[in-house]
Amino acid sequence: MRRKKQKSYFHAALAATVAVSAAIVAPTGFAEAASFPDVKSTDYFYEAVTSLTERGIIKGFPDGTFKPYQSVTRGQAAKILAGVLGLDTNNVKNPGFTDVSTSNEYYGAIAALANAGIINGYPDGTFKPNAPIHRNHMAKILALAFGLKASPTATTPFTDLNHQEYEGYIKALYENKITTGMTPTTFGGTSNVTRGQFATFVFRAEKVTKPTTDTTDTTEVTFTISDINGNHIIAGSQQYKVAGGIQGLLDASNKPALQTY
Repeated sequence: MRRKKQKSYFHAALAATVAVSAAIVAPTGFAEAASFPDVKSTDYFYEAVTSLTERGIIKGFPDGTFKPYQSVTRGQAAKILAGVLGLDTNNVKNPGFTDVSTSNEYYGAIAALANAGIINGYPDGTFKPNAPIHRNHMAKILALAFGLKASPTATTPFTDLNHQEYEGYIKALYENKITTGMTPTTFGGTSNVTRGQFATFVFRAEKVTKPTTDTTDTTEVTFTISDINGNHIIAGSQQYKVAGGIQGLLDASNKPALQTY
């Protein structure tokens, strides 16, 4: 259990609070990701696929698989990235890509990313939504999407960074441990990105840049609940107000459970 300094609200993980008679259903997100027959808990991309699936950002194919080793298309990548960034994919300005009609399933995501300056398509005016995304392009859109910039002294062990346009973005990803390259000394910028790899890259970038909304110091306190009084619990000589989300479990009807805890 955790109690924030100078706050009287009781926050607790249900499993560690008290033994109650109510049935508690575990979140289903991890089960959904694990249900992909081609995504195992030992796979390097398992945590990323699990997290993105749990949030409804990615889903598998009609046959129930995720196909993590299949190349991710530019349209699929756009949809995943727009979902992670929480972009409005409905109220968008048409970026005018000649091969992305407004009826295209990825139109909203592509338009939202283009409007945000994260993607810009090809010189011929196309976006190529069904083409595989290359690692160079992946590095650029992720760095722009998450505001990642390499430090002035950033270096990489890669000997194949032949395109100056992407070098800074690749350095930013490497410095932030989002990618380690295809080999210890090559990045493979023109190679395709797989679905498992892209999920992992996005998940890592998200973790690097995710803001901390509460910087209040916390102190871990362990205590035993001795009584429940209305929407308050009694622990030792202190009284704490129960957070609304678990008041249904920590109420007077569950007082008998304290006797067997």
